[in-house]
Amino acid sequence: MKVEQKIYKGCYLVSSDGKIKRITKNGIVIDKKPTVSKQNNGYVRVTIHYKNEYLHRIVARVFLGEIDGFDVDHIDGNKENNNVSNLEIVTHKENVRRRDKRLGGSLYERTKHTRNKKNKYKWNNIFFKSQKEMAEHFGTTQSNISYYLKNNSKLKGTKIEKI
Repeated sequence: MKVEQKIYKGCYLVSSDGKIKRITKNGIVIDKKPTVSKQNNGYVRVTIHYKNEYLHRIVARVFLGEIDGFDVDHIDGNKENNNVSNLEIVTHKENVRRRDKRLGGSLYERTKHTRNKKNKYKWNNIFFKSQKEMAEHFGTTQSNISYYLKNNSKLKGTKIEKI
């Protein structure tokens, strides 16, 4: 597939394969690229005119049309693949539905089993429902029990296990 290039905001050249370069007013490509960084959320972000923008939204705006009020979905789920053939303008509801399908259920469905399950602790084959219950059993504070757990320390010669 042939790579197309279009000008964005007068001084950036955006290609259909998801790359961006700076250009002069004469259209000459400058060696200095805009600041590009990968975010903790997995998306690629670009600094343009002192503002941060997501690269997939720039590519979609340039090649697919206006995107205000809509989400841009990565069809293959790979947030680093900003090729225009991998991007689609969708409603927020549709984007969430696709994400849930890829990840195997909604965020609520993926986390409800952990919310309903109480943390349990084991020490020397004695089970406790909470750190507070364990602290009362040993005549200490909950923060001490938390310290033993965090530092993997032994309490009276035996480690506390979180199960």
